[in-house]
Amino acid sequence: MVTQTSGIQSYLPTYTDTSAANLNANFRGLPVSFSYAANSTTLIMSVPAIGLNQSFTGATRADSQSLLTDWFKSSGQGAIEQFMKKLAAVSPVDPIAGNPSSLMSQSSTASFNNGVSAVVEQTPSTNLANVSIIRANTAPLGTSYLATSQAGLESKLYSLPLAYSFSFSDNPGKKINIMLPISLSDTQGAKAVSLGLGVSMNFPIQKNWVLTPAYSYGVSASVDMGSVGQVETGSVTSAFKLDTANGYAIMGNMVGYTQTTTRLYSGAYAFDPGIKNTVYKNGLIYGFNTDSFMPHSSLEVFATNTLFTGTELYLKTYNEYGFSYGLTKIHEESLGDADLAQKVIRQTVSKLRVGLTYLDGGSKTKGVQLNFGYSF
Repeated sequence: MVTQTSGIQSYLPTYTDTSAANLNANFRGLPVSFSYAANSTTLIMSVPAIGLNQSFTGATRADSQSLLTDWFKSSGQGAIEQFMKKLAAVSPVDPIAGNPSSLMSQSSTASFNNGVSAVVEQTPSTNLANVSIIRANTAPLGTSYLATSQAGLESKLYSLPLAYSFSFSDNPGKKINIMLPISLSDTQGAKAVSLGLGVSMNFPIQKNWVLTPAYSYGVSASVDMGSVGQVETGSVTSAFKLDTANGYAIMGNMVGYTQTTTRLYSGAYAFDPGIKNTVYKNGLIYGFNTDSFMPHSSLEVFATNTLFTGTELYLKTYNEYGFSYGLTKIHEESLGDADLAQKVIRQTVSKLRVGLTYLDGGSKTKGVQLNFGYSF
């Protein structure tokens, strides 16, 4: 709020310190009002959606606004958390939860993608006899651009899902994955930044079936949107692969639990709106070998559904449809003496993929996502 009379007069020239004043605002879809009665220094703040009606009386109107600021820092924390929780239910662009660009949705998607990709990345077979295979560590790099339209608001999300994997020499399909996602969202000039840290482990149950438990922590902050929050997500993803005559089919199923938290910081400005959801993500992928077009290449088409149950959210479920095309290269390196009976080969696998995704959230959200990924 503008605390100086001269500042208010720049918008309302007839305003004085004794004038009646009323400001009605729409904060990301949530109505908020501030008002002064004539000849009064009492500032009244009202947020009908959460039943909040708070007054602040100082010696002057500037003092009253200072009392409002102090209230936010102390006893108003509970009201702020209710406000944040309600925003996730009504705002199409909340950075924390309730839409595909939010931290909660992106954390769940990252866990699902990591689990499904594990069943595709099993160590390639080799025709060499008496060979021990050591799968080299991989560091997937990538970026994606998601443009969505929700309730008339245009949003753009730029993400960089950095990750690093450690493989086991006795079981190349078993891996520990460290995920470091970074993203920037832009909603008509209002920007939000998200950072995350996650860990998962791929457990091959069979050659064509991998289970992946995962845990991630993320923080999102936006000065423009007046938002800061933390989210932690735990999940288990099952990925089953079936080879076909000209490719493969994959079924991915994930169940997870995601919630807001104040785990990293619990100071005066740490808020937990208590958003808690069970998330289900299920998808089907079909991959076509396209070696006749380009060696070691494939085309994948996919469809996924994401469903959140628990705390009320603006968008509970949405579908994604798309494709990706890419190349896989296998680099082999001999280790040790070639005359040994047990010859050791190290295989390094690198992949390059590009793709396009259409996101359908019914009448609430539509979006298109461009993807680029590289691992080495």
